[in-house]
Amino acid sequence: MSGLASKLPVQTAGVCTAGEAQAEALACRLRQVAAGTKGTFAFYVHDLESGVCVAIRADESFPAASVIKLPILLRVLELVHAGEAHLDQPLRLTEWHKTGGSGVLQHFHSGLEVTLEDACTAMIALSDNTATNLVLDVTGIDPVNAMLDRRECPRTRLHRYFGKPEMPGPPGPSQAVPREIGRLLETLVGQDYLAAELRAKAVAMLRLQTHRALIPRLLPEGTSVAHKTGSLDGVRHDAGIIWRPRQLPVRSPKSEVRSREEDATGHPLVLVAMSRDVADRRWTVENAAERTIARAAKAVFDYFTLPLPAPPLPLPRRR
Repeated sequence: MSGLASKLPVQTAGVCTAGEAQAEALACRLRQVAAGTKGTFAFYVHDLESGVCVAIRADESFPAASVIKLPILLRVLELVHAGEAHLDQPLRLTEWHKTGGSGVLQHFHSGLEVTLEDACTAMIALSDNTATNLVLDVTGIDPVNAMLDRRECPRTRLHRYFGKPEMPGPPGPSQAVPREIGRLLETLVGQDYLAAELRAKAVAMLRLQTHRALIPRLLPEGTSVAHKTGSLDGVRHDAGIIWRPRQLPVRSPKSEVRSREEDATGHPLVLVAMSRDVADRRWTVENAAERTIARAAKAVFDYFTLPLPAPPLPLPRRR
């Protein structure tokens, strides 16, 4: 299914229903941002302070690309939390683990040992596919999907190791649902999942993401973003947490923007942007979908941080 994003339906029903008027206004802005790019776009936005939530095609399934590495990371941390794995345990690289695409471990010699934590960092920060295969030796495929079921993400699915189409599993690439990926990100800033230090470890890894041409691209310098990108031919995704300035009430006319240094964290804002059937197949930062997602992220950030425009002055009375 493809077409102009301006025709995307807006779904404001679901787990987040606060601020429906604000949600509709922001949804209109996101439709405008995506309207000029040929492809199918989905957005899930949840401001965790105000409860304002926007969901555009957020319950549709998309090729997951490397966004599926987020639930793999969370499964690792579940195992660490349960004492069934340790971040300092060694993993040995073999020729079988190596695969193409993003990352650098594919170029390293077989027999190299890295810790589980280092493999996870490479999996997230560099989107390293070979490192991901090392991590999957620890998590397995089915346990990752079982974790997704427990976290109420039944349609986001990991199919197999990266670059191993010969392995058994459902046909085609792994799948992800924007609202479900957003739900996983929300657990990282909640209080009911994993130990606080493990949630902080996941956020720290996501903050190391090196591909910054999507969500962070147009945000003010110093804005804190923890995110995971994903790319395939015709597919561009970015899913993350943006910390907006703590002192700003949502859409307050009296808000003033302080420098980033004054508040390094602030209020968490979850944004998941996914696309498929994108006509622009360039593998550069000028890819139309990457630029569209960057503009969408700026629109979301501005909506929650910039003051409302002053109302127009009344016209003078005619005498």
